[in-house]
Amino acid sequence: MKTKFKRIRRLNLLITKSVIKLQDSGYHFDYLMLNQNELFCIQSSQLIPADSAMIKLIDLGYDHLQNCYKYVHTVEAYNGENGLLVTEGIFCNQC
Repeated sequence: MKTKFKRIRRLNLLITKSVIKLQDSGYHFDYLMLNQNELFCIQSSQLIPADSAMIKLIDLGYDHLQNCYKYVHTVEAYNGENGLLVTEGIFCNQC
């Protein structure tokens, strides 16, 4: 049982390390996808149209707490705010 928890913690740590590395690179804001057309910035409480931001898939990892893959995206918004979007699916607004 102890080994299982160490493994879960280690695999979830991969997602956390990726997020921290991106934050250190200047992606300071956190975004939520409200629908396919809008992003919500948690820190500034702004709604941003998804088509006015550059969203790129950067990394993925398996979340053992929720038993699903998490996809880490960078968001470069039109207003200069750079941040992260973590979802259970791949989002591509430039496809």
